[in-house]
Order: sequence, then structure tokens, then C-alpha cells
Amino acid sequence: MIEDDDDGDEIFQIEPKQRSSLLTRMPWWLIGTLAMLIGELSHQSFGVIVLCLKFGWNNFVTGLWLRRRDIDHVRGKVCGWFYWSKGLWQVSLSGFGCALALSIFSEFSDLAMEGITCLLVCMVSAVFADVATCVAVWSSWWHRRPVWLSSDLHECQKRNEWPPHPPTRPTNGVTGLLVLTCGLTYIVSFIWTAIEVFELAHRANAKGKQFWDTVGFVFCGLFLFIMPIVLMLLIKAIIRRVEATSPSVCWHIDYESTSNTLLPEFDQLQA
Repeated sequence: MIEDDDDGDEIFQIEPKQRSSLLTRMPWWLIGTLAMLIGELSHQSFGVIVLCLKFGWNNFVTGLWLRRRDIDHVRGKVCGWFYWSKGLWQVSLSGFGCALALSIFSEFSDLAMEGITCLLVCMVSAVFADVATCVAVWSSWWHRRPVWLSSDLHECQKRNEWPPHPPTRPTNGVTGLLVLTCGLTYIVSFIWTAIEVFELAHRANAKGKQFWDTVGFVFCGLFLFIMPIVLMLLIKAIIRRVEATSPSVCWHIDYESTSNTLLPEFDQLQA
């Protein structure tokens, strides 16, 4: 156990490799076999659900691991919410992709029920992803814990190593997660609002109130052009508070000094 000279509160803990459990390392061939087996024993829809869950599995496990492993328990919970949100969005998008694929193959076989299941997985996961993102942003803002979201942390989770190594990817995934959440939520909200407004306009026209058509077009126009500007300003304000400018800001580690002194020794211990 080695202490960082720049920050006495942060401890750089070196541990030997630990054998990962099957839940943390589930290969695709095993997931595919399990999905086919579940589909044969029960219903093919359950196999599709298992296959979709695989896309977000690493983020689910990493989020749970952070809550247990981070020495700053508040930071671990905050970052855990972000990884769970990312995993839920991956499940939702994979469900949508599977639904598109099944809609093509359904012309050659009877896969309608599986396609409906994929759409349900997509919608349910999207709802939970929205909620998880809101909780993650609120927690980070309230507790003042900026977050660095990177898939490099999955490898640390598999090895149970703390603190995280310097990331190999210089980009923070928080911005992409927020843009995805706000963008998809805006699109769905716009479509739903437009349908409702024009349905009201159609009913009003049946009663002789022609001006509702103009009201509907004006409202949808404002929603289409004004809301993106509002969302961009909102995302920009949120990013300033919840996105860490570097991994060092998130984990409170001076990676510049650590990479020169600790990592060679760590690599030697792991060899």
C-alpha cells in the first residue's frame, strides 16, 4: 500500500490479481448459448431479453462494484448511477436494433412476438435509463462529485484494482450520455406532443373551430425549434457541474506523478 505524496487522503492500493467470477466475465458465446437454451425451454422472447441485457451487463457490474469498492462511498454511489444509466441505454438501443432485425427476418419466419418483446425491452429500458440519468445528475450536482465516465474502468473492476489506472481513452462519456438522454427524450416527447396536438385540432375542426390547425402548427414549430436551444443550454449548464475535466478531478489522483512512480512497480508486481 503506497500513499500519494500530493494528497495524503488518497491511498494508492496495490492488490494482486483476483480471480473474476463468472458474472463479471460472461463471454458472448456463453450468453448466446444461454439465450438459445432459455428460448427453447420457455419462450424465445425470454432468450431475446437475456441477449439484450448482455449489452449493458459490464456497466451494471461496474456500477455495483464502484458502490462497494470506492473509498469515497458517496462518489462510488454517484458514479455507479452513471454506469447503470449507460448500461440501461445500451440495453434499450440493443432492443431497438433487435426489433429492426427481427422485423426484416419476420418476412421469412414467425418472429412477431420476439419483435414485440424487443420493443418492450427498448421502451422499458429507456424509461429506467431516463430515471437513472436524472438521479445520477442530481446526485453529482448535490454532492459536488464530478464524474469521469470511461469503459477503461471495466478492466479495473474485473481485476478488483483500486484506484483506477490512468485511462487510455482521453474522452469523458458523461457528455455523450447526457446528449443521448436529452436527445432521445426530446424526440419521443415531440412525436407524442405532435400527435396529441393534431388530434385535438382534428376534434376541434369537427366542431367548426378551424383556428386550431394554426395553433397546432405554431405549437409544434415552437417545440421543434425552441426546445433544442433550451436543451443545449441545459446540457451545457449540467456538464459544467457534473462532468470532470480529467480523471484526476474525479478520482483525486495525480496521475502525472503516479504514472512515473507507481505504475512501473505495479506492473512488476503483476508480472
